[in-house]
Amino acid sequence: MREVEGASRHEALEAQVKEMQQAKDRQASVVLRRNSEIEKQLKDLHTHGQRNTEAVLRRNAELEEQLLRLEGAMKSKTEEAQLRCRDQELEEALVREAASATFIGELEHKLREAEAAASGRSERQAAEEQVTR
Repeated sequence: MREVEGASRHEALEAQVKEMQQAKDRQASVVLRRNSEIEKQLKDLHTHGQRNTEAVLRRNAELEEQLLRLEGAMKSKTEEAQLRCRDQELEEALVREAASATFIGELEHKLREAEAAASGRSERQAAEEQVTR
């Protein structure tokens, strides 16, 4: 009877070990499946991260190029404004010179008229003096 009891106990222990092994196998399967899912997610995240990095680098290059164009345009506009300002200054100087030349011309004309008038008076005065003598 002890042998039967020992055999039963042995079978019960073997059944329990088998159940524990099956539970362990199921758990290992779940862990492996979960690890596989996590690895796939990591791979997807890595791929997504690479794409984002590439997109950011492309956009940065586009923005840098745009900035260079804008800086060039600003420099060009600044130079244009400086040239317009210089042109305006030269035009104003030219107008001042023309006005000054006109004024000088008018003064010279008046001087000639005054000299002619004075010269005419001197001649008349001399003639009058001779007549009176």
